[in-house]
Amino acid sequence: GCVTVSDKIWNSLVPRDLLGVYRRQLREDSAGVEKSQGGRPGPVDAMLESLRTETKGLRRTKRPETAKMFLTWKNALKCRAILDARGVNASDPRKPPKFRLPGLEAIRHWMGRARPRRVGGGRCRVFLAKLDLQNAYWSIRLPPAWRSVFVVGGRSGRRFRYARLPFGWAYSPVICQKLVSSVIRGALSRRGVRGWVYLDDILLSCRSKSRLRGAVRDCIRRLRRAGFIVGAKSEPEPTERLGFIGKQIDTKAGTISNAVGALVGAFRAWVRGVGRGRLPSKVMERLLGKLCWLSRPNAGLGAFLAGAYRGLQSGKGVFGRGVCKGVATVLLFSCVPQRCDPPGPGGRGAWEVFVDAAPEGKVFRLGIVGGGDYYRLEVCPPWVDSLQQAELYALYIVIKVASYRGFERIRVGSDSNVARSQINVLRASVHADSQQRILRRLFWLRCWSTVSVESFRVPSFLNAADPLSRETGFQSRKQAIAEAARRREMWERAVDTKYMGLMEMIRPPWRFKGEVGD
Repeated sequence: GCVTVSDKIWNSLVPRDLLGVYRRQLREDSAGVEKSQGGRPGPVDAMLESLRTETKGLRRTKRPETAKMFLTWKNALKCRAILDARGVNASDPRKPPKFRLPGLEAIRHWMGRARPRRVGGGRCRVFLAKLDLQNAYWSIRLPPAWRSVFVVGGRSGRRFRYARLPFGWAYSPVICQKLVSSVIRGALSRRGVRGWVYLDDILLSCRSKSRLRGAVRDCIRRLRRAGFIVGAKSEPEPTERLGFIGKQIDTKAGTISNAVGALVGAFRAWVRGVGRGRLPSKVMERLLGKLCWLSRPNAGLGAFLAGAYRGLQSGKGVFGRGVCKGVATVLLFSCVPQRCDPPGPGGRGAWEVFVDAAPEGKVFRLGIVGGGDYYRLEVCPPWVDSLQQAELYALYIVIKVASYRGFERIRVGSDSNVARSQINVLRASVHADSQQRILRRLFWLRCWSTVSVESFRVPSFLNAADPLSRETGFQSRKQAIAEAARRREMWERAVDTKYMGLMEMIRPPWRFKGEVGD
């Protein structure tokens, strides 16, 4: 392929003075790379010569080396050439522009909403198509002024300069994502087709086969006109099941599962790393990251590997009883496809409840106020040692109460945006041990509970649970309940502030059989 980057896109992503910064740094220390001495050619020399003659991506030069190249196996027959540009990337402290890749969580959320029930029963059919770009990075040409920055050499002493976008430069992913996204966005405009771009992988979806075929043809035509190569791994024909970024997406069954062999390969690599015992912490974090990828779309399983990450970052060993239990839980649930259920039936007729937390001495007191004159006080366990943890624990308690009382759907009001965010995505920092403990409890609760949960933000002065959590500030509990009832009446009349930031908690992709309380 041969794609020319416009000056508008390049200048919007790469700082104008970055080239000068790189050149000054390279003149000072040649990016810290030693010059290759003449000798017997090796595999890197063969790869360099192949890239120069077959793809025209490298050109011979007499400039000094600025980086190294190494090879990694792509599969049993192919290998990938990666530029070791750590010295060049470290020359400038600025980071590339942030961009968001489509996550499996977004695809799961879309799949649940794209398959509504028909009037006569069943669900609407949703069709998928996939396009794979061959050598996407290598198809993008570097501007002429940048072709002297990345210079590599081999054992033979010959040196080559990059003429295409290198795989290893910090700005390469954002440039590739921007180019491909702009092409796909133009092809899908006014077509009613949904598209996701993950660097060189493109997923298209529509309920109409004919409309999807037309969009695929237009995307292929525009990509080839831009200079990209559409690879043989593409699946342009509409289907209800295909593989995308290591997952199998089935719109007919409404599930997302791991690709064949992914589970065995990741577990084998982790066991091999633990058995050696001398691998660096970054390598072990990468192996744990592969296990986390198996659990995605993330539905709370990340909380079971948080302890392993904390141990790695603190320099402790990664093989212990807790780590083994966490890895076993992740592997167990990763074997089962995750269901992408549609959203709940909405908030009409739902049990509306308010929660709040407040410190009281060395512990934290929770207040819960719900419809039907439900008032409850709860004291947090001793391991909850901050107000943020108490707010999260309050949300867990109210979901547990709703599950045992047999409610099908609830709406929870809280004045803590952090707790609402953590409980809606079932994710928290790996260093937040107490939050991870609460999320693990909530994960098991959601596996056997069928309650649909929505959360909204309520201002503190309208939160009916606030007086109960601060009961010691009133003369009696009866007075605190009266104040809670007054605030609830104010909430009913406050139309403008009702249901701010309404979010639905992700529905459990795994559900155990059994009655409530078994």
